[in-house]
Amino acid sequence: MKLIQDRSIGLGEPVLNYLTGWQLPPSEFANSEVTIRRLLSHTAGFIDGLGFGDYTSDEELPTLEESLASPRASSGREVKLVVERQPGSEFIYSGGSYHILEFLIEEVTKMPFEEYMKDTFFDPVYMSRSTYSYIASIENNAGSYDRDGQAAPMYK
Repeated sequence: MKLIQDRSIGLGEPVLNYLTGWQLPPSEFANSEVTIRRLLSHTAGFIDGLGFGDYTSDEELPTLEESLASPRASSGREVKLVVERQPGSEFIYSGGSYHILEFLIEEVTKMPFEEYMKDTFFDPVYMSRSTYSYIASIENNAGSYDRDGQAAPMYK
């Protein structure tokens, strides 16, 4: 929404207008109808239901382009980010939509997402311990816990 406020992007504009490094795969539906508004509201026509898979501390994270082309789902099932419903026709949760938005932010700002968020949101309000970095890399972090209050692995 900050990029919309700054007039860097338009809420009703096709996402295709802003993506250069990765494009939506061909579909029977009009990819040009996938707008930023629809990505934000889970009405862009994706049915991935994607919860991204966890990466252990010793695994290398894929690039955004690699992850968009072949996402790793938390369910372990194969997932594709392709428009499979008429954009705007219905609400269907799509973690992939937000992954596309993350990529769009990088494309528009020419900055890594993590850096953009830090510079634009966290630093101006002195949130020095908020980050999109791997939490285990932060000294004195709260960690992760399971339902029973036991320490749980920290994933990327």
